[in-house]
Amino acid sequence: MKQWKFLSGYVRIGIRGTRVERTVNALIAEGIAVHDIIKLDGRSLTAYIRTKKLPVAKEIAEDCGCELKLIAETGLTKAKHLVLSRLSLFVTLMLGLTVLLIMSRLVLFIEIDGCDVIDRENVSTVLAESGIHIGMHLHDIDYLLVRENLLRMDERICYADIRPNGVLVKVVIREANSIVDKDDDTNPASIYADKDCTIISIVAEDGRALVTKGQTVKRGTLLISGDITPEGSESNVFVRAKGEIIAEVAYRFTSVVEPMATKLIRTGNSLTINRIEALFVSVTSSIPYRDYEQEFGSQRVLTPAGIPVTVTEGTAYELIPGEAKLSRDEMEQQASFLLEEKLKRVVPGDARITAKKTEYIIQDDGTMLAIMNIITIESIGCARCIQTE
Repeated sequence: MKQWKFLSGYVRIGIRGTRVERTVNALIAEGIAVHDIIKLDGRSLTAYIRTKKLPVAKEIAEDCGCELKLIAETGLTKAKHLVLSRLSLFVTLMLGLTVLLIMSRLVLFIEIDGCDVIDRENVSTVLAESGIHIGMHLHDIDYLLVRENLLRMDERICYADIRPNGVLVKVVIREANSIVDKDDDTNPASIYADKDCTIISIVAEDGRALVTKGQTVKRGTLLISGDITPEGSESNVFVRAKGEIIAEVAYRFTSVVEPMATKLIRTGNSLTINRIEALFVSVTSSIPYRDYEQEFGSQRVLTPAGIPVTVTEGTAYELIPGEAKLSRDEMEQQASFLLEEKLKRVVPGDARITAKKTEYIIQDDGTMLAIMNIITIESIGCARCIQTE
């Protein structure tokens, strides 16, 4: 009997009133099995009935002038209700664990360490060009390529490394000391101008300054001499010249852009796609095209298991390489990009740009000539050893 009551589900009820026995008889007369009746006093008792008979039993008790209340619910039915009530929590926990597992394998933070003189933005640009970005899979990082690109970006970088640490990717940069300030070399040397410039200030810590503020010098001009031999002395005295030289430097960069260029154009083929975003994870429909562009429009928000899920509808357009005439804006953008790349390669990262002007000229053959003039204030000078023998 106990096994049957468990499988069918049963409840413990309490009946209270002046006609509790009549109520029990009425229940039995209606085919409702009443078990384990315990009479508490002349006006109340407890008993067990099947769960699905509870609503009918309440009506019968009211007709008999008694009150029937639910005391406890047991059996398989209660277990089923308990499981269903916990299902939402279980699903939420499983989704949360799945998201945590996915996110633990992604790059969520990028830290750049060791940039004292070199511009961090330039390092960030090289990382982006090397495919490093927030949200990428850690296994997709080409560590060797990133190191090589960082070392090539600036001659002042003597060491570069990229180190994953959980969801953090740490980029370590070590800068080479300027040849002018190299303290571990004691060989006699003088400092020369490494570019055409106008001297703003010159301070010789060791050696003898040979130029003054406001003087314009050519590349190769001797600025601080390591020969400090006193006048009339029979023996030469040489030191390794040291000092700080600040100068104003003018740069001129040019680039030429052709009027026609190969770029991706639409073929006319397209398909509808969906992007689903939930808990920092974004998934987009598979797109069979090799090259494509996407346009997204309407959004709707769903809340399965209490988790907000954003569904965005869009269209993917197939692209193929094709010859096309560039607009003036496109030519200027391309020319500007080429000029900025030259600027990054030539102008030191610690230089302060005080003036910058770019001019775009359409030539007779349809090409665009772009000219960028820049004036910077920066440290200059390179050391050359003195031949003492």
